[in-house]
Amino acid sequence: MPAFAETGGSGGSDQFWRGTGLKTGRGSLAWEIEVLPADEIVAHIIKPSSGPRLPDFIEGQESAGTWLQAKPAVFDCLLKDRRRESESDATLLMGRLVAAADSVAWNVLYPNERDPFLLVDVDYFKARAVLEAYGVLLPLPKRARKYGKPKEKALLPILSLCISPEESPGTWEEDEDLKSRFDQLSEDHQSGLYVFMTAFRIKTTVDVLASLFGERFSAKIEKALLSDVFRRTEEERSGYLQWAIRTMRAAEKHVRLNKPDESLDLATVVLFSDHFIPEDTADDEDVSGILKTASEILGAERTGYSQKLRFMLAKHFRRVGPQDLPQDPNDPNAYAWENWRRETDL
Repeated sequence: MPAFAETGGSGGSDQFWRGTGLKTGRGSLAWEIEVLPADEIVAHIIKPSSGPRLPDFIEGQESAGTWLQAKPAVFDCLLKDRRRESESDATLLMGRLVAAADSVAWNVLYPNERDPFLLVDVDYFKARAVLEAYGVLLPLPKRARKYGKPKEKALLPILSLCISPEESPGTWEEDEDLKSRFDQLSEDHQSGLYVFMTAFRIKTTVDVLASLFGERFSAKIEKALLSDVFRRTEEERSGYLQWAIRTMRAAEKHVRLNKPDESLDLATVVLFSDHFIPEDTADDEDVSGILKTASEILGAERTGYSQKLRFMLAKHFRRVGPQDLPQDPNDPNAYAWENWRRETDL
């Protein structure tokens, strides 16, 4: 058992952490934890203020051969600390943190571990495997990854409802502060953001369906969803949706390849800002506030909408249920199994 596990993942013994930072001078992370009790060390490591200093600290831990042992405890503490009340899927939550360039989430992951989380909707199980490899989540049985292919006629009415933010409110609306900031925006701003979110939801839906049922099936659904939107909205809005979906994919690829340490949420919102920030919004402070609100809403949509979509697909089309999985109330990974039960049980 790793040293950190002896204290329930809270940090382990003093000897496990002490003296392993390469840069141990005043102000370094290694220097700060020298005076902390062992059970407070991990909580200090995952503070936002610690994020920029993590690379030096991790380098020291790796030189001492202790970082891989410590990493699961850091993951577990980070996910529980950053989790919003509506979030129940640890994999999607980590995806949200990486897309938002959370400095702690970004630095505790190796470069080859980040991409799966940036592409979590394209290949959910590949991203989940990163957390499984560290023991943060228990591996899903192969049969739990199998979905029966849905009939288009049965799936489309459900998806048509899901992709509309007006008809199917996002979990971000449960956040009083975020909802209040959105309500303070002008009608034009709100309308533009709703169209932006619709495009994001269609793109996410298509990516998830492609990962589960293949690109040919997802392409048919995308065409059908857009046709349905076209019938219900004006031509200008419909044309924007098509452009937005293509551009979102290109933007995400560009950020991953060229600006990997920037917030994917903010970069995407800035790219589309002309479409929901009127030209007469000249005040830089107002523009900055709108972009901040929009990027936080997008971040919430990444987990909230994906959870809703995957819950619906699991409920109707997954071939196994929670009764097929081991249920041990004493399992240290109970957090992961609770997620599974919430995903599959209504």
